[in-house]
Amino acid sequence: GAMPNEGELVNGLGMEYVHIPVEWDKPTHDDLDAFLKAMDEHKGKSILVHCQANYRASGFVALYRVLKLG
Repeated sequence: GAMPNEGELVNGLGMEYVHIPVEWDKPTHDDLDAFLKAMDEHKGKSILVHCQANYRASGFVALYRVLKLG
C-alpha cells in the first residue's frame, strides 16, 4: 500500500528513506529486527516513523523503546 514513488518524494525533501515492508496482518520477528537495526543505525538523528494506519509503527517504536532504550 505504499505510494509507488514514496522514496523519491522523501529523498527529494532531503530526508533519507528507509522502507521496511511489513505485511499488514502478519508482522514478523524479521520485520522487527530490520526496524531495530535501522533505528540503531540512525541513533542520535531525528527520525520520522510511519505506516499506513500507524499500528505496526507504534508497536515497533514501543518495542524499540523497551528493548533498546530500557
